[in-house]
Amino acid sequence: MTETLELKKKIEELEQELEEERVRRKITEDYSDCAIWEYEIATKRYVLSKKLGGKWSKSNMVIEDYQQQMHNWGFVHPDDWNIFDDFCAAMDRGDEHIRYEVRQVSDESVFVWFRYVGIPVYDKNHKPYKIMGKTMDVIAKLLFPEISEKEQETLLAECCRIENDYLREHGGVLYPDLEDTFKELKKTYELYIVSNCQKGYIEAFLDHYHFWDYFSDIECYGNNLLQKGDNIRLLADRNHLDEAVYVGDIQGDYDASRKAGVGFIHAAYGFGIVPEAQYKIQSFSELVTKRVAETYFRGLI
Repeated sequence: MTETLELKKKIEELEQELEEERVRRKITEDYSDCAIWEYEIATKRYVLSKKLGGKWSKSNMVIEDYQQQMHNWGFVHPDDWNIFDDFCAAMDRGDEHIRYEVRQVSDESVFVWFRYVGIPVYDKNHKPYKIMGKTMDVIAKLLFPEISEKEQETLLAECCRIENDYLREHGGVLYPDLEDTFKELKKTYELYIVSNCQKGYIEAFLDHYHFWDYFSDIECYGNNLLQKGDNIRLLADRNHLDEAVYVGDIQGDYDASRKAGVGFIHAAYGFGIVPEAQYKIQSFSELVTKRVAETYFRGLI
């Protein structure tokens, strides 16, 4: 009797694995090089896999309590949270066809348009227990759907050039007391910029506001295609920095700082929540007015 039950359970497990493989093949048949993900409805556990060397990794990223954690990290653009929450609700319901487009933090810690497409996986009682889907970077396809992929890339490069030119001429909206804070910090510290922006963007910003004298060095993803943590470390090594602290506003900035082996101050007035951050500021000027920068470096002594 026991052997029969075990055999039956094994058959059900194999049938479930076959069903999941069928769904996996279905969602990747048109975009075999995209990322695929699985969402467990009961546990709200999200697993992202990417294709590496022709094989799918098992757990490239695992997020427990997916919806809540994404909110905590600030990984979705502030204007798109309603769309993201609708997407999560559709997964929890086990909707037949799920398709949403949101701006989300990419591997390079910048907001990029992503398309999520998912379909449910059913158990033997035809009850959805998991959603499997694919995620695609779709900004070029959204903007220029009528032209080839190569032409899309060329147009995006031209858009970046125009954006840099516009920033250099017109500037943007600055946080309050930005330059005054730079002036005060520069009296004591060397200042640097590391960003995941496109090539030439930092230079255009510094040109417009004449901020060059405040900064000793800059680096960005557009220059070398390195992730933020690698570029923070690169800049620190290049300038022979024994101690450094990075000021950022999202979880990705905190993670990059840890990867680079430098400190972190959370700009809590920005986009994200960083629960692990020990040092926080509610405005940029608090680096000076509340001596947060001084407090951080004193703590290293």
